[in-house]
Amino acid sequence: MTEVNKFEGIVKETYTKLIELHPEQSMNIGLSYLDKPLPDLSKNTIPVERGLIQIQLEKLKEINVDELPIDKRLDYLAFVDYLKLRLFFIDEWPIWKMYPEAPDIAFNMIINVYLKRDLSNKEKLRYILGKLEELPTFLEKSKSRLETPVQLFIDAGILSSQNLMLLVRGIYNDFITKEDISGEVGAKKRIFDIALGSIEAYIEWLQKLREREIRDFTMGKQLYEKLLRLRRVEDSLDELEKEIVKDMNQYHSELQKIAGELDKERNINRVIEKIMEEYPRTSTVALSLYNHGLLEVKKIIKEKKILDLPEIEVEVVPVPTMIKETLPEIYYFPSFKQAGEIKTVEVYINLSEEPDLLKLHNAYFALHRILQVIYPGYHVIFTNTVLNNNKVRIMLDIPEVYEGWSMYSDFLMAEYGFLTSRKDNFIRQLHIYRNALLAYLDIKVNTGEMKHVDALKRLVEDGYMQRSEAVAHILKMVISPSLSLSSYIGFKAIWSLRKALKEFLKNNYSDRWFNNEFLKNSALPINFMKIIMLDRALKILMEREFMNFKIE
Repeated sequence: MTEVNKFEGIVKETYTKLIELHPEQSMNIGLSYLDKPLPDLSKNTIPVERGLIQIQLEKLKEINVDELPIDKRLDYLAFVDYLKLRLFFIDEWPIWKMYPEAPDIAFNMIINVYLKRDLSNKEKLRYILGKLEELPTFLEKSKSRLETPVQLFIDAGILSSQNLMLLVRGIYNDFITKEDISGEVGAKKRIFDIALGSIEAYIEWLQKLREREIRDFTMGKQLYEKLLRLRRVEDSLDELEKEIVKDMNQYHSELQKIAGELDKERNINRVIEKIMEEYPRTSTVALSLYNHGLLEVKKIIKEKKILDLPEIEVEVVPVPTMIKETLPEIYYFPSFKQAGEIKTVEVYINLSEEPDLLKLHNAYFALHRILQVIYPGYHVIFTNTVLNNNKVRIMLDIPEVYEGWSMYSDFLMAEYGFLTSRKDNFIRQLHIYRNALLAYLDIKVNTGEMKHVDALKRLVEDGYMQRSEAVAHILKMVISPSLSLSSYIGFKAIWSLRKALKEFLKNNYSDRWFNNEFLKNSALPINFMKIIMLDRALKILMEREFMNFKIE
């Protein structure tokens, strides 16, 4: 057996066993999850997962890495890091002890059934009823994990529990109106009621837990630095922070300069308000704005040969009326035939006739969302990663690659003349400035140098965010330390890599080559992507040299 076969065998075994422990993770990689139970979130599964990872790490030591080709060698290194990162979150920063994640998992598993358009109403009802019947036991067993509850995490858990309750009620109210299943839904109302009662009881339990003296908890500098090393962030923490502060100041200065072209007092908040006032007056107009923008972007990418788009079509659709309160402004939803084969992709837009909500879908925000979330952004890189069917790269879920690519896509399209008005440039600059600010606050909050309430204030005052948006960012920051660095780190790395390869390849370079090659090899940690891209560039130069070589 070759070393490649041995390595792939270990990956497949790990992949299969982790999915058994975490069936919720099968949803976005194409494995069947419809009839899978909610995971066992009791404390008993923690040593099982820890043991599995430790055994697999020992097996990986037996692989002769030198015999692996470069791609597999990088997969090997990334896979080891991935397993070590999972151990880190089990033992060194045990989020499972601090954050009640059960409502989030239940929400995601249920909504992924509800939104699947290729299922009949009867099939949806059957699978959702199965999940709801499990819900009371699932929530009850998950309580055993919460050994070190943190007040902010408990508040987040209450919010996610309330969201789950809205989802279950919304699905019931929708299903009861469907002629083909309304009778069965009525007959099964008790299952919905029991599930809702279990969520209410869970919220009450969290609220009582919150009333106790719960200590504030931060990761601290030492653990945070270790986390960055596991994520293959090359700079030291001090160097990284220094670089972020420098960029943040520069981005803000450029933002103020652009704001001055739109407002004589350079008032950034007022510019944002002016942009939001250019909103579609009805939800129908808002939806058509997204659909028209999608076609326009796709056309330009093909005409300019910026990259090769995946064949999977994207449909922009409104969020179902009954669950509007549960989803954000835009929600990406892939549907799979099987692993490695995406069937359809829907992008759900949360629309309303309320002016304040329609303002969130103004023409400028909508079109930049298309660039970042659909073409040529997140959808393109996610689809390429899945279709490549490399189990390591599918499992890794490298946020700096995905989020960095999304931001890169927006700036890339500007170079091709798409969305280059002053207001569009303002929005791009606002996004990149906010990313740097979020990265800075992530470091400060999680190393314990800043309280989360002060970071929240900073996002509202200096990040020009609505309070609700700022709260969402703070929760993400403290529940997933270092995640808010991702867009900043990823964008800078991809943009500078493109610039370096342009200079290196000179006339042999094209954006189409760079973008397609990057997509084909994603998603590995950014510094590994640099190695692969440089290897591909060297091969191009060697091929050109041999083609031009003549013996005199």
